[in-house]
Amino acid sequence: VSTQSGHYGRGAKFMNNGQTCVAPDHVFVPRELMKEYEKALISSIIKMYGKDVRSSTNYGRIISSNHFNRLVGYLREEGVHVLYGGESDPSDRFISPTLVTCNFAERKGGSLPSLMREEIFGPILPIIPYNDIDTVITYRHNIAGKDSPLSSYCFSTDNSFINKVERGVPSGSLNVNDLIFVI
Repeated sequence: VSTQSGHYGRGAKFMNNGQTCVAPDHVFVPRELMKEYEKALISSIIKMYGKDVRSSTNYGRIISSNHFNRLVGYLREEGVHVLYGGESDPSDRFISPTLVTCNFAERKGGSLPSLMREEIFGPILPIIPYNDIDTVITYRHNIAGKDSPLSSYCFSTDNSFINKVERGVPSGSLNVNDLIFVI
């Protein structure tokens, strides 16, 4: 985890309010680096949009009321915890850059929240801590009803780790140490 990955994460996810087809839908972070990543990402969001995101001229709004309501609904689901952001205003279709984590154990039957099964297409980024990459690969294969992503992103300098991600996570493209490069 680096401030570079935090910078790219903010830029890629919150560009056009996350309403791009190659915006990351979730981020897996080594458990021991979770707080560092969260801090880097928050710092990067504030640097880009300021402390008052709503008044930033660089930050847009959600495309429609229906889409706004769907996104706000994700934040109210059982097991979804807001780490940062979460502010919203339906009159302006504003949703601040929002970081969440999901506790699957809190959900009945351990089911996945909607934001882990559907394309989010908005400024909400689930951050999921992991202990080993095999768990991430198994998890990715078990996301119910979710097709392979258009793009996957891997931040690492360890070639064996990168190769394991490439073999284990099917996607249209794999970007290493960069985001949204496919555009």
